[in-house]
Amino acid sequence: MKHASKVIPFFLILFFSVSLFAQKQKDTSTLKEKMKEIPQVFTRKSNKEFTIKGTILDKKTKDPLIGVNIFVETDKLKGTVTDFDGNYELKANEGEVIVFTYMGLKEERLTVTQTQTFDLNMDEDVGNMMDEVVVSVGRKKEKALDAPASIVSVDAAAIKNKAGLGVTDYIKNSSGVQILQTGVQGGQPSVRGFSGYFTSDVMSLTDTRVAKLPNTGLNMYQMMTTTDADIERIEILKGPAAALYGPNANQGVIHIITKSPLKYQEIKFWTSIGARVKIKDTLTDINRLNPKFDYDKFTQRMLFSMGFYVGDTIHVKNPNVKMGIKVSGQLFTGHDWRYSDLFDPSSVIKFKASGDTIYYERPDGSYDPNGTGVAVKNERDEKILNGQVDTRYDIQIKEDFNVVLAGGVNVSNGIIPSPVGAMQNKNWTYSWAQVRFTWKNLFVQAYMNGNNSHNTFFVPVGGRYIDKSHMYSVQAQHSSEFFKKRINLIYGFDAFFTRPNTDGTLNGKYEDKDAIDEYGVYLQGDYKLHPRFSVVVATRLDYNTAVKKLLFSPKVALVYKPGTGHNLRFTFNRAFKNPASAAYYVDVKQGEIPQGIEVRNVGTPSTGFNYSFNANPNYGGEVLPQFASPYGTSGQFHDVGDASFNATGWEGILTAIRGQFGLRADIENNSPILPIINLVVNSIVPQSIPNDINQVVKNLNTGKQLFESNNDRWKKTQDIAKLKPTTTYTYELGYKGVIGKMFGMQVDVYRTDYKNYLAPVQLLTPAVMFDDAQLMDYLAPRIIDNYNNLNPVIQLAMNAFLDQSVKFGGNNNGTASDEFVKLIRQAVQNLPIGVITPKEAGGPNMLLVTRNIGDISVYGVDFNSNLYLPKGISLSANYSFVDKDSVVVDSAPLGYVALNSPKHRVNVGVNYTAEKIGLNVGVKFKWAAGYPVLSGNFIGRQVATHDMDLDISYTPKFMKDHYNVTISLSNLYNRKQQYFVGAPVIGLMGVCKMTYTL
Repeated sequence: MKHASKVIPFFLILFFSVSLFAQKQKDTSTLKEKMKEIPQVFTRKSNKEFTIKGTILDKKTKDPLIGVNIFVETDKLKGTVTDFDGNYELKANEGEVIVFTYMGLKEERLTVTQTQTFDLNMDEDVGNMMDEVVVSVGRKKEKALDAPASIVSVDAAAIKNKAGLGVTDYIKNSSGVQILQTGVQGGQPSVRGFSGYFTSDVMSLTDTRVAKLPNTGLNMYQMMTTTDADIERIEILKGPAAALYGPNANQGVIHIITKSPLKYQEIKFWTSIGARVKIKDTLTDINRLNPKFDYDKFTQRMLFSMGFYVGDTIHVKNPNVKMGIKVSGQLFTGHDWRYSDLFDPSSVIKFKASGDTIYYERPDGSYDPNGTGVAVKNERDEKILNGQVDTRYDIQIKEDFNVVLAGGVNVSNGIIPSPVGAMQNKNWTYSWAQVRFTWKNLFVQAYMNGNNSHNTFFVPVGGRYIDKSHMYSVQAQHSSEFFKKRINLIYGFDAFFTRPNTDGTLNGKYEDKDAIDEYGVYLQGDYKLHPRFSVVVATRLDYNTAVKKLLFSPKVALVYKPGTGHNLRFTFNRAFKNPASAAYYVDVKQGEIPQGIEVRNVGTPSTGFNYSFNANPNYGGEVLPQFASPYGTSGQFHDVGDASFNATGWEGILTAIRGQFGLRADIENNSPILPIINLVVNSIVPQSIPNDINQVVKNLNTGKQLFESNNDRWKKTQDIAKLKPTTTYTYELGYKGVIGKMFGMQVDVYRTDYKNYLAPVQLLTPAVMFDDAQLMDYLAPRIIDNYNNLNPVIQLAMNAFLDQSVKFGGNNNGTASDEFVKLIRQAVQNLPIGVITPKEAGGPNMLLVTRNIGDISVYGVDFNSNLYLPKGISLSANYSFVDKDSVVVDSAPLGYVALNSPKHRVNVGVNYTAEKIGLNVGVKFKWAAGYPVLSGNFIGRQVATHDMDLDISYTPKFMKDHYNVTISLSNLYNRKQQYFVGAPVIGLMGVCKMTYTL
C-alpha cells in the first residue's frame, strides 16, 4: 500500500481541481482548435434579468440530449445542464451571450433580449477530435471520453503516416502497451505488464471476432489477414474486460476494426521497399561501439511487400438496400533479423512423435521403415514469405438491418520463437470465416478460426509440429433502454468450442481428450443517476469444460463528469484467465540430455504433479523429495546424497561420455572407429569413483544451456495441484479530459490482486549431479597418468585428434592430456545422474510446465497526454509504472517468478503536420527499464532498451491526393539491442512505402 498512499492523495487533489476548473473554463469542443489570441470583451447593455428555457434534441435522432452544458459566456459559474428530458432553464441579463455545448456537437449561442423559450436541435460537429467513438469498452458505440474505462485508439490517419510492417508497429508507442519485438514482423503485445513468449493475457479481436490461434490461444499478429489499408482504427482497452468479453480478457483487449465498403469506397495499390543493417550471426560477436551499415549480402537484408485494397458499393435497384464488397491482400518477403542460438545442433533427425510412437524421417521427407532416420543439416531459415488475403461483403436494409460475410487466409514462412525453443514455420496457414448481422439493438455472429501448420518443426530437436486445430464460436447480444433512457441494459451469451488436432505431435498422449467448450452469459446496466453522474454494473457467468467450474465476473464503475470534456471514474473488476488448451494437454519433447533424460513440455494433469518423498538419512532424516535416474532400476526413486548410487551413476555418465565423444568427433554409431575410441576413453578415464563423492542439486538454465546452483531450494519442493483459473481483482481510479482546447490527458491509478497466478511456462525439475569440483580433484591426476601411460602410437593419434583440433580447443602444446581433462570436466558439469521429478513425468524427465504460483498484488500508473499547438505541431508523452517485475516464490526452482516486463516505460514524441502541402513528420522516442526474464527456455536479465523512430509521410496536393510516400526508420540511431532474452539482436531498419489511390 505504500505506493497507493502516495498516488491516492494526488488523485483526490486532481479530482477536485478538475471539478473546479471544469466549472470555470470555456467549453472544450475540439482538441485541434487554436487558442483565440484576443479574447472577446463583452459590455452589458442593462441589468434586466430574463428567463431562458427550452428543450434540446439531437438533430439526427430527435432524442433528448442529457447533460448539455449551458452557461453565460462572461460568467461561467452562471450555468446549468439539461435534464433527462433535454429541458433546461437559466436566468441571464439582457445582452449576455448564452453558450450551449455538448461533446461532439456544434456549439450554439444565443444573445439574451427577452424572456423566451429557446428550443435547439444540435447538429454533429464534423471532424471534432473530441468526439472519437469507440466500441470496445461496452460492446456498443460510445464516446471515448465518456467510456467508463481506460482506452486509447490508433486511427487510420496515424496508420497512413507510418510505413509499418504489422499491427504491433502501430501500437508500440501507446500508453500501457509493451511490444516484445521478436523480429522484422514479429511482436508479442502485452498490456500493463505480464509479458513473455506466446503470452495470451490480452484478448485480440478483429471486428468482434476473437483472432487468436485456435489451440494455443496465442496472439500472432504476423499471421493475421488484415492489411494496413483496411484498418479503420485499433482500440486498446487497458485493464480487465471479463464482464463483457469473458475469461482471457483479464489484462485488456486489442480490437482491430476494419473498414466497411458501405462507408469507404476506394481502390489502393501500394508497395514497400526496405532494408535492415547487417548484424553478425552470433549474439556475442557484435561491435556495439561502431555499428555501421554494411553492403555485404545487401539483398538478404532487403524487405519487400506489395498489396491492394478494393472497396466499393454494388448497385441495386431497391433504394432501401445497400450492398458493398471489399477485398484486400498483401505479399511480404525479406530476411528476418538472425536468431542466434549457439546451442542448436549442427544436424538433426526430423521426426513426428505421435503418442508413444516416433516416426523418423529421411532427407526426402519420407519415414524411415528402420526407425532410425537420417540426419540433415540443421540451419535456420530466416527468410520470411507471407501472403494474405481478406474479403468482406456487406448488406444493409433500411439502415437498421445489416449482414456481414467475411473471411481471410494467411500463409507464412519464417522463424517463430516459442517458450520451448525456435519453430521453423513452413507454409503455416491461418484461416477464418465469419457471419454477423445486426437488427436494431440485436447483434448475432458466428465464426471459425483454423490452423494448418504444414511442415513446421522445432529447430532444437527436429520434431514436427502439426497443428490442424479449429475454434468455433457463436455469440448474441441485445440491448434495451428503460425509464426515459436513463437505464441501458446490454445482455448476451458467448459459446466457444476449441477442437485441437495435432496428430500427437503437440498434445501427445492427450490427443483424443483435449477438446474444450466454453459458455458465458452476461448482463450490463448503465444507469444515469444524474446528467453528470452514472453507474455501470455488469456481471458474467462462464463455464469451461476443462476447468469444470462456474466463474463469476462482476464489474462496477462510477462515472462523474464535472464538465464537458472531463471524466472521472472509479472501477472495480473481477476477471479470470483460464489456462489455454496447451497448458492442460501439451506433451512434446524439446531436447535430451545424454543418456536418457528428456526435456519435455507437458500439460498439468487433473491430478496435478506429485513427488516421491522420503525421510532422507543423508540430511538428518528430513522429509525431502527423491530423484529418478535413467541408470539403474527403472521406476525406482533415490534419496539425494545416497552414496550407494554413486557407482551406478558414474557408470551411466561414462556411457554418456563415450557417446558424446564420438558425436563431437562426427563419428557415426556404426563406424568401425567408434569401438576404438571407446576403448581409448575407457583406458584413460577411471571406471570407478569413491563413494564419498558428494551429490549436489542444480537447475538447468535452458537459455544458457548450463547447470547453475539450486541453492538448496529443492528442499522446499511441494506437490503441485491441478491448474486453476487466475482470478484478478482490479481497483482503478481514472481521469481523462481535455483542458484549454489544446491539452488532452488520461491518468489511471490501479491495483490488481492476482489469485492463483498462472506463471509462464517454466522448468519444474532440478537435476542431481556429482560435485564436479570434488570429482575432478579425483579424476584429473588419474586421467593425466593414464594418458601418459598410453601406447606412444595411440598418444600420437590422440594428440593429432585433440591437441591440434580447433573443435576440441586444442592448444598445440604437444600433449592431449589437458584437452582430455577439459572434456571430462565439461561432461561431469553437464551430465546429471538423475532428476527430482514427479511421478507423473513417466520417467527421469525434466519438465517444462504451466503452473499456478500463488497470490500476488501489483500497483501501477498509466499516464497519457497530447498537446496540440498552433502551426500543426503536436507533442505526446506517456509513462507506465508497475511496482514489481518479479515475485519471490520459495517453491519455484529458481526461487522467483518473473513478470517479464519492466517497471518503467516512457514514450515521448513530436509531430508536425503541414496540411496545405500534405506533409507529416513524426519522431518518437521510447525507453524501458531492465527486468528479469523467466519464460520457458529463456532465462536471464533483459537490459534496459531505448530507441527512436522517424516517420515522414507526403501526399502531394498538386497530384490530387492520389499518391502518398511514407518513409519510416526504426531504431534510428542504430543501437544494436535485444528486446527480450532469446530474441534476435535488432538494429536500424528503414521502409519506404508508396501508395496510389484511384
